[in-house]
Amino acid sequence: MTTRAKVKVTILCEDLLAATVVRRLLIARGFAKRNIYVHDLPSGAGAGSQFVHDAYPTAVRAVRRGHVAASLVVHTDADNRSVQERHADLATALAAAAEPARAPNEPIALIVPKWEIDTWVHHARGNAVVESTAYTSAKIHSEEAAAADDVIGVLLPLWEGTAVAPAHLPSIATAVGELGRLP
Repeated sequence: MTTRAKVKVTILCEDLLAATVVRRLLIARGFAKRNIYVHDLPSGAGAGSQFVHDAYPTAVRAVRRGHVAASLVVHTDADNRSVQERHADLATALAAAAEPARAPNEPIALIVPKWEIDTWVHHARGNAVVESTAYTSAKIHSEEAAAADDVIGVLLPLWEGTAVAPAHLPSIATAVGELGRLP
């Protein structure tokens, strides 16, 4: 059994599509299904980004204390903000909860697609995309398994180092760098 297969991972994310993408990506990378826990998803009332922002300090605290998992993967969409602003929002949430800032060696990865993960799905399906444009699609969310497989087909080779991130989607490169924080 590989070391990765023994690692417990908690996923904190905004929606079911993101949870499906992250969970399947971790499994494809060698993490064991039984060791992956998906934090409760938002109820649908209110913004998913606010839900993640509010739950983030508690999830980080649990990882640091070893109560829930050894690693944490957080997904939040950048929406009309930048990826860096979302990272800063999460850092602010930690500070407000009197939690130390995320250390460079902590296995806490922040996955922040510009606008929504739908942008990555459109790219993975061969469509021309620009990160400054929203590509939201109810159809993508209704076919989450296929959409997740499409995104994993792009992300996994990047994470494994066998492909290069597309220059026009810097949020993907940032996400892959973040995934490198995991064991």
